[in-house]
Amino acid sequence: MDGEMKPLSNEQIVAIYGRAIDLIERGWCQGHMAVDSEGNECDVDDGKACAWCLTGAVRKVVIKGVDEFWPGRCIDFVADDVWEDVWFPLREAVYVQSQNQTVSLWEYNDYPAVTAHRVVALIERAMKLVEKKEEARW
Repeated sequence: MDGEMKPLSNEQIVAIYGRAIDLIERGWCQGHMAVDSEGNECDVDDGKACAWCLTGAVRKVVIKGVDEFWPGRCIDFVADDVWEDVWFPLREAVYVQSQNQTVSLWEYNDYPAVTAHRVVALIERAMKLVEKKEEARW
């Protein structure tokens, strides 16, 4: 398919975050993007996955929502700037949550003191950042 991808709206980004929260509340993990019921690593969109890390949950929602957000596209063609629309608010939120230290989303999720509750709070903070922004492009 030719042409630029339509950017995500703020409402779509917030919806992605909401769905990621739903996944994390069902099951959360550290050390892997996703795990099955026995704790074995698996792909985020594997039907056996029952727990996801922060990035794994967001990635699963975007993969599952490709047809909804970009009809006729496949996940391999989701443009980098579209991914930035999703990741940047989360990175901003983790920067604040980690007391202005540069920490990756993976490092934050896997830090021993972090809990699923704290990950959900981080996503909710990112949602508020998006809701305050007038346009989706960061």
